[in-house]
Amino acid sequence: MLDHPWERVLFWPERDANPLFHFFEALFFLAGRNDVSWVARFNKRMLIYSDDGKTLAGSYGHRWRVAFGQDQIAHVEDILRKDPASRRAVLQMWHAPLDLGVDSKDICCNLLASLKIRDGRLLMTVFSRSHDVIWGALGSNTVTFSTLQEYLASRLGLAIGPYTQVSDSFHAYDGVWEKCWGLPVDQPCPYETGEVAASPLHADDPGWDADLADLFETPSGPGRYRTPWFETTVKPLFLANALRQAGAWAAAVEAAQECASTDWRWATVEWLQRRIARRTGAL
Repeated sequence: MLDHPWERVLFWPERDANPLFHFFEALFFLAGRNDVSWVARFNKRMLIYSDDGKTLAGSYGHRWRVAFGQDQIAHVEDILRKDPASRRAVLQMWHAPLDLGVDSKDICCNLLASLKIRDGRLLMTVFSRSHDVIWGALGSNTVTFSTLQEYLASRLGLAIGPYTQVSDSFHAYDGVWEKCWGLPVDQPCPYETGEVAASPLHADDPGWDADLADLFETPSGPGRYRTPWFETTVKPLFLANALRQAGAWAAAVEAAQECASTDWRWATVEWLQRRIARRTGAL
């Protein structure tokens, strides 16, 4: 269980998680997308999970928003707004006709998310059939689902409660798990030392959903967003990734340093600088 799911950024240098991928994958899902080419610009490995080279069959976001004929996120918001005591606010991901016995590279690992309100806070429990501890449970899934939780909490005007993960198969892959042995784990957390702070999504701002749509409809990103969070956090990070892709590493660092969210700024700048050091032989 995560008591502070809004503190979602990974800073551990030895883990070397890609913050740009984690950040934009969460928005990719929140927007209901499944086009692999968009998210692959942040992590090329995503291409290997596509059956047709065009889409991700198990995209959580596409199932939240599109695949089952309704926008489940909007429906859950409506249920909890009308009845704050409801125990029926469930987001479905696993779907037997799409997953059971199907030969695919991308079968949903997470099955459903249950949301409820208690004491003015939005609580979320995610149930998983199969959970890789490194890349999934304590990697991209934490960012994806905590972002979903905060989005709904913000829309409902609630505080964010705990995020609980129930994993039926909690595992790590051969060749990955072994690399973790002996790594230092007693490093101070920037959240705990006060060097960074989580930056609220402010998803209740008018224009937030329109800004989210614009992120995907304009290949190079809109000239200017409507809301402060997109303008001061999303925009610099999107530019930083575009410059990274173009090989302009120093310029990518400069762009990331303009990010107003101190946690994402810290992680992205350090991640980029580690790659610059490797290219120059300094690491």
